[in-house]
Parts: sequence; C-alpha cells; structure tokens
Amino acid sequence: MISTLPITICFTYFKSLGLANLDAALHSVRQQDFSRVEAVVIVDNNGEGSAYDVQVIIDKHEFLVPVNLYSFKHADPLKTHAWSSNVAVRMATTPWIFFCRADYLLDFDVVRRFHERIELTPERNAFVTSNGCHLSIDVAECEQTGWRRFGPRLFRGVEFDYTNIDAGVWMARRNAFNDVEGLDEALTAWGHAQT
Repeated sequence: MISTLPITICFTYFKSLGLANLDAALHSVRQQDFSRVEAVVIVDNNGEGSAYDVQVIIDKHEFLVPVNLYSFKHADPLKTHAWSSNVAVRMATTPWIFFCRADYLLDFDVVRRFHERIELTPERNAFVTSNGCHLSIDVAECEQTGWRRFGPRLFRGVEFDYTNIDAGVWMARRNAFNDVEGLDEALTAWGHAQT
C-alpha cells in the first residue's frame, strides 16, 4: 500500500552550477508524480546572480504545487551544502521531506519509488536513502544515462548529468531530521558524505 502522507520536495541550487543545470534539474523534478507532493522548497545559495533569473526558470516549468524560493546572498564560505539543506528542510511543513539538488537530473520515477518506501519504513526509522550506486560505478558511467540519451535537448551548457549518482538524494521524516538538528554544517562535502 502506498502512503498518502504528503511530502515536500526540497531542492538546493549553488553558484557553482549554471542556470542551464538549474533548468534541467527542475525539468526532472517537474516530471515526478505530484499526487502526494504538497509543495516544493528551493534554496538558492548563489552568492552572485539574481533571484529573478531563478524565479523565471521556476515559472517556466509550471509546477502543479506551490514553489517557495528562498534566496541567500550572504557570501559566507562556511554556509555551504549542509547549511542550505538545513534551511530548505526548516521551510517545509509536511511530515516527510524528499531532498535533491541542482546537479542531479532525477530519474522521472524516483519520487514515486521513494514515497512507496514510507509505508515499509517502521516509525523508528526516519531516513530513506537510495542504493548508493555512485559508490560502485564511476562518474563516466553515471553520465551515460537514459536521461542524457533520451531527455530533452533544450539544456545546452549542462555541466552534470548524475542520474545514477543517487545517494545525495534522500527522504526523511521532518521531525526526526529536526530532532537531530539537521546535517552537520561543519561538513562541506556534497551528497553522500552528508547522508
């Protein structure tokens, strides 16, 4: 049985990624099953550039649920991925959070598959991760994915296509994430180092 618990998709965008990456990543988010998604939270941690440019891309994708953009131009080198992830989760109100980021082009079925795991996850378990296949295949193989071969050709300038690198994508119970005070902000590495 698939859970009916609503989720929020939390998403982070960084200055190290171009707008083409953001556009492509949001395209992959928009293709997900939104039947149980209540909202999308986007944290723009871009030290330069404009929140307006980010909002234009969000609007282009015509999401079916509210999309809340929070833009921080703090220029603080210590406020990296963990800080932005914690901010995104704090902005969510649903019981579960699905987290992803702008250098991952998601398989179009990934949110549904993660959500199915909720019913199988005992109450004491608060964290659902993917299978960590980035640990067993290299980046060159990850980039030879169906998304790149069959996805839209509209995103010139995309720097990454990490469809198969998925351990930086996770789902967590929001209250448990908050109970442990989120990710350790002293860790500056991306993705699997955090999970």
